[in-house]
Amino acid sequence: MRKAILILVVLLFAGQIFAEVIHVPGDYPTIQEAIDVAGPGDIVMVAPGVYVEEITLKADVIVIGAGEGLSIIDGGGDQGDVVFASGNVITNTTKLQGFTITGANYAGMPGGGGIFCNTGASPEICNNRIEGNSTGIATWNGATPFLHNNVVIDNTYTGVSISSKPTVINNTIANNNNGIYDSGGYQPVVMNNIVTGNSNKGMGCVNSSVPTDFSYNDVWGNGQNYYN
Repeated sequence: MRKAILILVVLLFAGQIFAEVIHVPGDYPTIQEAIDVAGPGDIVMVAPGVYVEEITLKADVIVIGAGEGLSIIDGGGDQGDVVFASGNVITNTTKLQGFTITGANYAGMPGGGGIFCNTGASPEICNNRIEGNSTGIATWNGATPFLHNNVVIDNTYTGVSISSKPTVINNTIANNNNGIYDSGGYQPVVMNNIVTGNSNKGMGCVNSSVPTDFSYNDVWGNGQNYYN
């Protein structure tokens, strides 16, 4: 039994050893090129700079920027999403952190999201600034991303638009049209967020007999703080 446990530990440790760090723009000029060549467990490390592109996350690949205001992914105003995640992008093994994400223009969803998670995607999205898009973050079709410690600000329509069951914790959602909008019945976890300065509505859900669990959020200074 001890021998089996030892072999398992060695294999797990070996997996960590062989994970590769891929540098942008040092190794590849664009973030997407680096993601495309990355394997499970690899880290795409993005230097400060403005990267005018739209990217698609990849299962088990971690993408890390130098921090908000430093590593900027700019969709360039195209009618699409700046960051897209779909399918087998799994929680805690796929991560995006440390970016400013901007420049998504509305073309009807999907399209126009700073970050758009679709069809079961469940990446961890943290420590980003999502601003200057049509929609800040949108979740659809069974997507269950973990959204935490982001600043979602100055987006034209909605800060966080929910049509699935994400976990939304410790974010600041400010100065959008709507703050957090749950289209109804999905029962996401929405806790400990600051929701303020949104010109229309702060947070709420519509078209649902199943209430959303909004817990311990600081909601103030919106056109209408809560709605149902």
